[in-house]
Amino acid sequence: MQSVLKKEVATVKGGVHTKNTELSSGDITRAQRILDKLVTTDNADAAVLVVITNEAHPKMLLTRRAAHLSSHAGEVSFAGGKHDTGDGNNVVTALREACEETALPPSKAQIVGQLPIQVSKKGLVVRPIVALVEPPITYVPELGEIARIFWADFETLIEQPTTDHILPYTINGQTLNIKTPSWRVDGEVVWGLTGRVLAGLLQIGFDREVTWYYEPVDGSD
Repeated sequence: MQSVLKKEVATVKGGVHTKNTELSSGDITRAQRILDKLVTTDNADAAVLVVITNEAHPKMLLTRRAAHLSSHAGEVSFAGGKHDTGDGNNVVTALREACEETALPPSKAQIVGQLPIQVSKKGLVVRPIVALVEPPITYVPELGEIARIFWADFETLIEQPTTDHILPYTINGQTLNIKTPSWRVDGEVVWGLTGRVLAGLLQIGFDREVTWYYEPVDGSD
């Protein structure tokens, strides 16, 4: 499964992925194999959609969550959310939530695979689903959940070094500053679960290893 995802995602680098109007029998077989794997994977607590545009200079869709939310307020995230009992599988969850949050029509997303699960700071198991989209598509943030939609240049992300993001962390009544890897994108900080998903994509698709850590800042422990 990872080899299929690696091949599909890597082809968008440099805009070499092209849309085929006629599918060969091999294409159909491969697509069916991906679908069979995805729909039979155990359902996670939540799913996110990692959207990459299929164009000469591919971009990745990111969102900043609304400031009033009770969970992850103001943080950068992929479109997505919690699994509903009627969803059936992780793909449906990711597509439904992305449609609700950004108005991306599910029919416009070409599912190419999934990434390893990640666990949120509240213990939710999250399954990332990767999709290619053909521009142009009009995206509209659902302002009850999403403050803004923005884009990361995908080729830049592949090579861009991470920087330390410093944040306060409270444990056993004591607050200290910790540092963790992050990317700076369009004035936003990509870190936490979203950063770990991105790191997983870079490792599988481009053999780039990003060491993830949460470490006390010198002098704060």
